[in-house]
Amino acid sequence: FSAVMHIATTGVGNVAPTDISITGCTFKNSIPGNNTAPNVGSGIYNTVGVVNLTLSGNTFANLSHGLSIVNPSNLVASGNTFQTITSGDAMYFQIWEPLSLLTITNNVGNNFYRMAIEIQTMRTTGSFGLPVTLNNVTVQNNDFENWMPSGDYGFGLSLVFQGANCTVSGNRLLNGVTGYGIEDGSPGCVVDSNTISGFAEGIGITTPNAVVTNNQISGQSDSGIEITNANAEVNTRIVGNTITNAKNAGIQTVFGDHHGSLIQGNSILRQGGAFPDDATVVFSGIVISGGLTAAITVNDNSITQTAVAPVPGFGFFGIAVLGNPPGSVYDGNNIASNSTAALGIGFDLGNGPYLDGDTVQNTSLRNLLRVSNGFTSGNIVKSNNVACNVTFNAPNLITS
Repeated sequence: FSAVMHIATTGVGNVAPTDISITGCTFKNSIPGNNTAPNVGSGIYNTVGVVNLTLSGNTFANLSHGLSIVNPSNLVASGNTFQTITSGDAMYFQIWEPLSLLTITNNVGNNFYRMAIEIQTMRTTGSFGLPVTLNNVTVQNNDFENWMPSGDYGFGLSLVFQGANCTVSGNRLLNGVTGYGIEDGSPGCVVDSNTISGFAEGIGITTPNAVVTNNQISGQSDSGIEITNANAEVNTRIVGNTITNAKNAGIQTVFGDHHGSLIQGNSILRQGGAFPDDATVVFSGIVISGGLTAAITVNDNSITQTAVAPVPGFGFFGIAVLGNPPGSVYDGNNIASNSTAALGIGFDLGNGPYLDGDTVQNTSLRNLLRVSNGFTSGNIVKSNNVACNVTFNAPNLITS
């Protein structure tokens, strides 16, 4: 059976229904052709809005979409199961008006075509001229696994909205294929202690003032964490994350202005040979691209190539600085290869003196082929930088 529920308006016009609880129900086998627009194949859909909705202990199986809700206010989705969502999102929330209170906790599911959770601001200004915001959002302790290889925009979570008090924590997003594990597009949102495996990027930052801390990220086909250039992603904080075997980069910035950002205390591990084509791959632990208008800080990060015998041809760079204004600080970073033979380069400076005017201090480089690929000068402020078992030195960087 089609098993579609439409939460409609009350009375005349666009008066949102209120005080609804849906608990212990099963919605299944609703696919395109079984019902009509606007959201073909949804388990539950709502087109105007809803106030005080609780969804708990429900099962959504073999559906084109799970939930599709417009303008949720004080909505709780907890303890639901989503199994095989074939073309849309497991949970999709459209925000057209200023709203508050969206709580999504302890849901589980697997086998997704698109996104597990999508929260999207649809316009800048609401019906009464007020900014469209969504405040007090909690996405916590959900467990979503296994995305379809043919999926379109196969994100784990996509959070693109304005608002205050957003927390995304303790979620497990496993075995992604494409897209972002988490798209952090809500300014100031705290993305903390999530576990993410697969996807192209573990976490994609598309907003200023993002806070990304203590996440466990592994097996990305591109990068563990990416600061994009979708907006002016200034004042980003990337702190205390562990990134294991992202293919091309641990943490990378796309060309754009990310000034004021802090990359600190992250552990980045890469095994040369973890991917079938690693003989042609060059991995960079941290990539700072051009476009900055002011300084950033890169402190106390550990970047390690872990293979004893990496596949021949694999390239390993610690920190790539490909464009940088004076005044940035690189302090206390450790770059090392565990290989039997020295491998890799501590600082990749592209084709220019991009550390000029910056401070590089308390740096440890171990078992590398080179300190840098050249392009260093006496204009680098250096102190207490140590190279051990590094074949080619760079006196403009190393003090001992």
